[in-house]
Amino acid sequence: MLQLKRKYSEQDSALMLRSNCSHRIHSLILIFFLLLSPSILSGQNDTLKMALLSGLFSDVNMNDAEVSMKVLTDSFIRKMKGPLINFKHIIFNNLHEVDEAIARNEINSLGMFTNNYFNLGQINDFEPFLAGGSNESPFVHYVLLINKQTGINDLKQLKQKTISISKQGYSDWIKIWLDTELYKSEKINSDDFFNKIIMQDTESKAVYELFFKKTDCALISENSFKILKELNPQISNNITVLLRSDELVTKIFAVSKYNNESVMKNVMEAAVRLHEDEEGKQILNLFKIGRMYSVNNESLKASELLYRKYKKFFRKQ
Repeated sequence: MLQLKRKYSEQDSALMLRSNCSHRIHSLILIFFLLLSPSILSGQNDTLKMALLSGLFSDVNMNDAEVSMKVLTDSFIRKMKGPLINFKHIIFNNLHEVDEAIARNEINSLGMFTNNYFNLGQINDFEPFLAGGSNESPFVHYVLLINKQTGINDLKQLKQKTISISKQGYSDWIKIWLDTELYKSEKINSDDFFNKIIMQDTESKAVYELFFKKTDCALISENSFKILKELNPQISNNITVLLRSDELVTKIFAVSKYNNESVMKNVMEAAVRLHEDEEGKQILNLFKIGRMYSVNNESLKASELLYRKYKKFFRKQ
């Protein structure tokens, strides 16, 4: 047990560097704000006019972002082929304001969580373009974990128990997935199903609270769980997966279908190659992203299906 505790901080550090946590997604939007900043783009006729929802920046230190802007944009420019573009961003407080701006032709690109994207009134005018993810995939799988020694093997057995969820990896999608699973089983949401929901600082702490039986289950990303098992094989002996989500894209960068295809191709090619050199890796690591990926409507199918189920189940709440 003492050995496990000594490993604790080491595993937190490793997760911060390698984890596929959903919070990296706030940074994805910020990266595009920086990459296409008007301070480094010269006068071209093509202008990317991006709508950003204010909630995306709730946990981003803008001062740190400003310090890294020059290095970030210089690296991006070196990877660009063809003409650069101008960039204009507008921060909105709600989706209604975004829809109105789209109707006035003030917006041709979007940065937001995918559940917000699905609620856009004019979603048919846009298409998914890029997403940030781990080094392996743009998708995230969530897993609900239990301690093998408790004998729990069914979701119903967790009723009025305690669950640990990490602040580090938290997003609306965790609640969307968990509440949907609970509704299918028990016709209830997580707030009413569990006796207590404990928000831990890190995903490793959420797992170790379960390991030491201080909580009855934990919910983290599958990638983080794999990393913890690699770092400490004892976790595999004691902790197992009760439920696993489908592959989800939790936030995206979308563009208008009417944008200049040649220009957007140049942006795409530069963005997906950021991870290929050390400078690019350092930039992406700063924003907790392994690499950038090209995505399309097919990439969002599982996310959209889950969200539609959630809306159907909880439409009266």
